[in-house]
Amino acid sequence: MLVSDSSRTWEAEAAHRREVELWQQAAAKGPPDPFIREQLAHSHRLWGLFLQDSGRLPEAEEAFRKAVKVLDEMPSHRALLGDTYACLANVLSAAGKRDEAAEAFRKALECPLPNTARDCNHLAWTLATIPDASLGDGYLAVELASRAVELAPDDGEYWHTLGVACCRATDWETAVEALEKANELVGARTESITNAFFLAIAHWHLGHNEQAWCWYDQAVASMEKCAPRNARNCRLRAESERLIATEGPAQSETADRKKNNGR
Repeated sequence: MLVSDSSRTWEAEAAHRREVELWQQAAAKGPPDPFIREQLAHSHRLWGLFLQDSGRLPEAEEAFRKAVKVLDEMPSHRALLGDTYACLANVLSAAGKRDEAAEAFRKALECPLPNTARDCNHLAWTLATIPDASLGDGYLAVELASRAVELAPDDGEYWHTLGVACCRATDWETAVEALEKANELVGARTESITNAFFLAIAHWHLGHNEQAWCWYDQAVASMEKCAPRNARNCRLRAESERLIATEGPAQSETADRKKNNGR
């Protein structure tokens, strides 16, 4: 993805904007066409995801609401509507709009659950990564991510989602197993940064302090090189450091590591 390279973010933005414009123009030309409307909804969703990762929450909310409006008029796309409501809830939560986020999640879970590996994975990811964890559902995320892995066992992204979901469901051992499997399959992609942060969190909860620090240091180094402004990774960095720094058994060791890493 272009967005994984911070030096080319402007190219990704231009491509997303152009895609939305083209499908809007196509939809406006004639009578409603189900294929065109579906692609229009997808373009709004992808634009919203890009904006969300860029930290541009009001714009992301607007994009997801546009996707919801299109999909709400398409009865055959209820599962996709549910996933889009979950995306909207995620953005609303990040913006501090808890009541609106809760309502969006309620609507998301009223829709049928997805049945393809890709769609199970995406909804599981959204459920597991909502900024206000009290609104998410780590156990449903594990169920969906497990289904995605079952359907596509060689997809590292799906193992990554399963690991994250297991973290949110506090199943630390399974989380480490899934995240390590994801590392084997995914390689040096943007997901590996998130993977490393969650490995740090899971290892810390298991009492593997040195491994936790090693994964944290790796995640920070990769983040600063490849995606320093990614909103999700910024939240994970803060969560990981807060956990390790405040719950560490040796404050002097923590202080030394902070000093050595320039934090």
